[in-house]
Amino acid sequence: MISIWKPTGRTTVFPLVPSPSCWIGLISSLAESQKQYARRKTILTKQSHTIEYDEMDAPQSKPIIDEIDTAAAGPYGFTADELNFILTNDVKYRFGRDTESEAKD
Repeated sequence: MISIWKPTGRTTVFPLVPSPSCWIGLISSLAESQKQYARRKTILTKQSHTIEYDEMDAPQSKPIIDEIDTAAAGPYGFTADELNFILTNDVKYRFGRDTESEAKD
């Protein structure tokens, strides 16, 4: 177990998740996906310095991220509803939907 103390004075306890070998494959797949969809960007600063970096396109890796979240749900004891919230949360808020507008539909 890992205990994390919060400034509110409350402590949150998380179970230690074993590192199953399947996770190594999932993490490797995520790294490869991020590398595949990364685009090299170059910018020039006001001081005439050149900066190169890789810009990641994270939504392209969502299926793999969902697999990782699903694999973590069991050891962390997430319910089906909690897992569903995690898997759909970014989609719901990325497109600007909220509970009020959904209630009106």
